[in-house]
Amino acid sequence: MSFAKWADYHDLPAQQKRIENAKSAKNTPLDISTEGKSGKFSGSHGTYYAALEYCDCFDFKSRKLPCKHMYRLAMELGEFEGNVESDLKQVNQPSKNLTASPSAKNKALLDFAEIIEPRPDMIPWICKLLYRGSANNTCVCLDIQDVSFLIDNGLVSVSKDYVQVLEIFSQRNLLLQVQEARIYIPSELKLKRDQYQWCMDNAETVCNILYPNAGILTPNGLLTVSPHKIQAFASRRDAQLNSEFLYCDSEDETVNKLLKEYAPHNNKTTNDGIFENKNLDGLSIAITGILPSLSREEAAEMIKEAGGRLSGSVSSKTAYLVAGEEAGSKLQKAQELRIPIIGEAELLDIIKNNKKSKS
Repeated sequence: MSFAKWADYHDLPAQQKRIENAKSAKNTPLDISTEGKSGKFSGSHGTYYAALEYCDCFDFKSRKLPCKHMYRLAMELGEFEGNVESDLKQVNQPSKNLTASPSAKNKALLDFAEIIEPRPDMIPWICKLLYRGSANNTCVCLDIQDVSFLIDNGLVSVSKDYVQVLEIFSQRNLLLQVQEARIYIPSELKLKRDQYQWCMDNAETVCNILYPNAGILTPNGLLTVSPHKIQAFASRRDAQLNSEFLYCDSEDETVNKLLKEYAPHNNKTTNDGIFENKNLDGLSIAITGILPSLSREEAAEMIKEAGGRLSGSVSSKTAYLVAGEEAGSKLQKAQELRIPIIGEAELLDIIKNNKKSKS
């Protein structure tokens, strides 16, 4: 595989740092296979094996973008320009005071990646669960058999809340379903709002008829250790699978409707459930928390270069809030104002699309 597949990302500030680090003598490869286009590297946290499209270090596994090992390998193979320094004596060796294992949060992300890799169809559910705007960090599943993989692997727990299940539907939609299912509503209730309230008052009965296998999903196990990092990983992985964030190409209108209604960008989406705003021109953007790979200054610079305006606070005029780990009060304010909340991965996607539309 050619390293050219990463061409769109090299100019990102975070990637520029990795390119510079790749040239250092400290990143001298222990071994290079020109035939297999792979290399072995050493660092303070262990030994890593890199190829032009993959590296088993945490940086690549979490970001799905080239790490310093991949850049150095590409330079050594002549597939990427760079004046490198080589000296095996300067190569970092695994610390005797540290195990090769990553921190608890990073290990949780690696373990999650390993579990979810064979079932990418579960990623939209992970994104919905970890989106901070969801009610109590839960989401509705109309048939828990659809997420049996997540349940069996201890990533979610299931509970019953009949009212929460019915609340995902509009009054008109719910009453149509009740009518089609021939559920009896007392004839003296003439007004639609009274009929709807009756459904809510009898939510257990109505739900058991319409959606007997419905349940409320709550993050469990690994998903509670580092939710922001896992959400960033999941949304980026979802994009790499050629699907839009929280959108699945399904003929099942009910599933699509559910995904769209619970998408964090639902007030900024088209009928197809994808971003309506593909650029940041003139938009006010706020940042909160620690982003997975970008510093706040780097993110701010990228927003300005894309035509956006960085705001120090959240208001009704804010177009997006970019949220990272340990988000502060801006997150709560954005939720109250129903401001679309995105992560680093979504910000990079919007900026990338903006560059393409202008070129």
